[in-house]
Amino acid sequence: MEGFRALSQRGIIVNVKCFPLKPNEIKEWERRLLDLVDLSESPKNDEEWFIHFLERYTRLSPDYCTSLARKYNCQYLIAYQEQPNLYQFVKKGWPLVYENPIYAVFAVPYN
Repeated sequence: MEGFRALSQRGIIVNVKCFPLKPNEIKEWERRLLDLVDLSESPKNDEEWFIHFLERYTRLSPDYCTSLARKYNCQYLIAYQEQPNLYQFVKKGWPLVYENPIYAVFAVPYN
């Protein structure tokens, strides 16, 4: 994903793998992570957090992703090909602009 991200020349809502080292940036990082998966508070331990994050991220609805995209001014959504709800995005009018065996990239439709 790192090469893909660099070549796309786009910002991201949050980097899941890399967290900030400055104490004043940690709260914003956590808030964006929680926003990304529609949680109000962090699970109690790291293993529980990661499980919750992946489970929720792969089940986000197109409607929730649209509201998140508006909030953060996003133009694209990157989804895993194995997401169970992947083609709900196509049904809701999200144009599929790129795909490979791992990822699908959708343009955010601002209706």
